[in-house]
Amino acid sequence: MEQPSATVCDAPEGQDIRERIVSVGTELSSALRAVIDAIPGAPHRPTALARRLGVSRVLLSRLLNALTKPSPFEVLYHVPGPDSLRAVLAAATEGPTEELLSHAAGAVDAFDRLVRDDFGTRGALEAMVSAQLPDTRERFETSSRYDVFKGMSQLLGVQAEVWVSAMMLHPTVDKPDRLDVGLVHGALGLRCLRPDAPVSIRFGSHGSAAHAPTELESLGLERFCRNPPATLRAAEHGGEIVHTLEGRSLGRRSLADMLAADLHRDAIDRYASPDPRNKRGGTVLPDLPVKVTQFDLLLHPDVFPGSDPEVVAYNTCLRGPASVNDPTRDIDRISLHEQARRLDPGATHLHSADVPRYVDMLEAYCDRLGWNLAAFRVFRVRIQYPVYGWQIFMAFDAPPAPGR
Repeated sequence: MEQPSATVCDAPEGQDIRERIVSVGTELSSALRAVIDAIPGAPHRPTALARRLGVSRVLLSRLLNALTKPSPFEVLYHVPGPDSLRAVLAAATEGPTEELLSHAAGAVDAFDRLVRDDFGTRGALEAMVSAQLPDTRERFETSSRYDVFKGMSQLLGVQAEVWVSAMMLHPTVDKPDRLDVGLVHGALGLRCLRPDAPVSIRFGSHGSAAHAPTELESLGLERFCRNPPATLRAAEHGGEIVHTLEGRSLGRRSLADMLAADLHRDAIDRYASPDPRNKRGGTVLPDLPVKVTQFDLLLHPDVFPGSDPEVVAYNTCLRGPASVNDPTRDIDRISLHEQARRLDPGATHLHSADVPRYVDMLEAYCDRLGWNLAAFRVFRVRIQYPVYGWQIFMAFDAPPAPGR
């Protein structure tokens, strides 16, 4: 086969990288489609084409799927790599002309240069491309977050199936301008992966069951665990209660649950202050790598009426946990495609596939305090493979105080 022209798909000097992606993706799609269409038997299906060319059906399925995409960004995200494309061209000996094959080879070479020279790796190109495609971005981010989850689990020696956090905001009885904060939270399906890695959990920054007020004594969250309750040793470190896992065993069947209930009376302001920012709400920051975070914020009917939450994520690795009202932390914000979903009224709609007996657990908590669970407005954020070290907020606009 003659060498492709050096100008095929080459970008002009100084061309914007986005324009280069469009140019390469458009030319690659057009050239490969022309080759595939020229092979006898069109329109082609992966299995039949794989038999004809003697190449992998999976490879051809991916290629044919990519060639159906209308956007050059989608084409470059889904198309097989340059070496695989060259294997397809080498096998297409019947049908396509030498000119079609030469042109397609030049388009593949341009794709190869785009990856190597402009991005360095295919993953870096996919990160750029996924930002232009909402559906693709969600799949790309979930896949990337899984890789982080897997790595952090192995490094820290621990992981959990679910981190659940239910935060309830209720008016303080004797202080109508303040709110009580109730919490039920913890890890389900906790699993140790290494015998040499200590496992410590703070249940976020809201204290622990060891410091729960007398109203919550003997609540007995252990009865809501789906796995044996974890054996914990509590100790104070820097003003916080830290729980260390004891009696650890290894193996995929050695799972444990750890749940805590807290109540903070007179905890936060109910109404707006003179400050420029007046967000209120709740936050979750899982203490270990988890497959799923379920974060529910339950509002008493008189709390933040008519307001829906903004979901905000922060990277805490550099400067620790953030306040949504601190403008200096805006640079630590992370784009997150997950949003809050408002659940239908009534306790039965709180059902969770991730947390067995979830409604029963919250009803037991509210019954102890004399709160009406069914009356709360509920907003839920569910995140697959949340990145360890990311803090998630559900933030509401605080209303002005009555009479202002």
